[in-house]
Amino acid sequence: MTATKARPAVIKPPSPVEMVETVGASPSPSAPCGAHSILSSSGTSSGAWMSKSLRTSQPQPLHRPRDPRTNSSRPSPQTALPHPPEEQRPGASLRGLCGEVRCLGRSYVSKPTLNEVVIVSAIRTPIGSFLGSLATQPATKLGTIAIQGAIGKAGIPKEEVKEVYMGNVIQGGEGQAPTRQAALGAGLPISTPCTTVNKVCASGMKAIMMASQSLMCGHQRRKEYTEDVMVAGGMESMSNVPYVMSRGATPYGGVKLEDLIVKDGLTDVYNKIHMQVSPSSPGCPGTHSVYQAGLELRNPPASASQVLGLKVCATTARHNCPHLSEGNCAENTAKKLNIARDEQDTYAISSYTRSKAAWDAGEFANEITPITISVKVQVYEEASGIQIPWSWSYRQLWIPDMGAEEQTLEDCCKSDVVVKEDEEYKRVDFSKVPKLKTVFQKENGTVTAANASTLNDGAAAVVLMTAEAAQRLNVKPLARIAAFADAAVDPIDFPVAPAYAVPKVLKYAGLKKEDIAMWEVNEAFSVVVLANIKMLGIDPQKVNIHGGAVSLGHPIGMSGARIVVHLAHALKQGEFGLASICNGGGGASALLIEKL
Repeated sequence: MTATKARPAVIKPPSPVEMVETVGASPSPSAPCGAHSILSSSGTSSGAWMSKSLRTSQPQPLHRPRDPRTNSSRPSPQTALPHPPEEQRPGASLRGLCGEVRCLGRSYVSKPTLNEVVIVSAIRTPIGSFLGSLATQPATKLGTIAIQGAIGKAGIPKEEVKEVYMGNVIQGGEGQAPTRQAALGAGLPISTPCTTVNKVCASGMKAIMMASQSLMCGHQRRKEYTEDVMVAGGMESMSNVPYVMSRGATPYGGVKLEDLIVKDGLTDVYNKIHMQVSPSSPGCPGTHSVYQAGLELRNPPASASQVLGLKVCATTARHNCPHLSEGNCAENTAKKLNIARDEQDTYAISSYTRSKAAWDAGEFANEITPITISVKVQVYEEASGIQIPWSWSYRQLWIPDMGAEEQTLEDCCKSDVVVKEDEEYKRVDFSKVPKLKTVFQKENGTVTAANASTLNDGAAAVVLMTAEAAQRLNVKPLARIAAFADAAVDPIDFPVAPAYAVPKVLKYAGLKKEDIAMWEVNEAFSVVVLANIKMLGIDPQKVNIHGGAVSLGHPIGMSGARIVVHLAHALKQGEFGLASICNGGGGASALLIEKL
């Protein structure tokens, strides 16, 4: 009789827990990318003990006695073998361990087990007014300029950039993959992956958060390929947003055109109300302008206005534009928190004052990359005076302040225009601020064009990399990414959403609000900042010390990145700065950096 084959030993499959090398001693939450801290049920760290116990407690093959009648180790029906002790059964050690292990929730704090991520350069374009100095530049072009500026400031080869994230909200008419357009326009390799992020006003900040998280996790890191340098930021050209109409048969009586700024950028779809105010600022700088069909000439000579057949206005063209409106939600917040119009007007004036003082002191100089606007219009003389071809529109030419009255329109068209300064903060007349009518609630309203942000154009970008990459490339970091978080509330309460994101960031980082040297709270409305200051109990003197979106402007895809860029330059070494921004739909994002 031949002996039967011996039964193979039972091999336990590897557990995911076996791949855990060592868990830190602190029972605090783990870092991003889904990694979870593994702790014993008592809350103490399991640490290397878990790994070792799993590796050394593999069940061994059971040595059964051989049946003398069959000369086989397979038990016969007559042979009753005793059950092995519980602790010797296959998988018993794993089951016992799982009974002791619990996993904590996900968080977003840099931990020693993750890659440390640093900002090595932070750049933005000047912010242009609606249909103003940057109206000829689409969002993708502004993004290209910001990316080029950031990489140039970092002093690294473009080939080092392995991925790009850019926020962009109103993408209609921009063409496929706006971030891809911006990246390739900046000369990045064709192999560079690109992602466009739309989280409404928080898009630019969320792009930075996503790139940081990817770098922290090192999810694409391979021996032969290291993805350790990325670019992130945001871009928007609200001057170039198109109108749209529904597809289908043309109805009797005509068609309706919808402004995508309102439809896709500023409307609370849940409550069917608009969320932002207007393309206009309060008052005017005291100069005349000409505005018609999107054309604006600042200080034009009388002859030009006569030839063009345009009307010279005593106030800026912006006041001839219709109000767009996001402020119903802001009015709701003002009412809930009892924030009066006087407080909002006072804050708005402070924002303009701070922005001007910051520009005069050179506080923005290190973060600005200039933009050269090419003039593409033929201007020629005829017997009747200056003539301009019918094909001319504001998208082909913007003419800056002409200054002296003796200058002619032709003189202004002889050279390109270099834009190197924000234009919005200059466009205010403080005497008109308290006199403006409220926009959203005619009776007992508080939100006006003066105390709300405006429609604008601009882009910002940062170069992010791991600390190891910074050493490899021999670049000096500006700051490190310390923590970030998102939060969400009822859509109509979006102005106060930052007050829910900020505590998360502080908790993850182990800091108190007193540890923050500088706060940036995006000024979608003055009431947004006032509400979050009140809810968080933070020092107003540390908030938006160089002005904000009310005075500088609010290109919605850019703003989240802009406030991070400014913190990276404005903080002093060793200081923490926290930027937060609300977004339509009831969301908010917040990001903490430490200046290095």
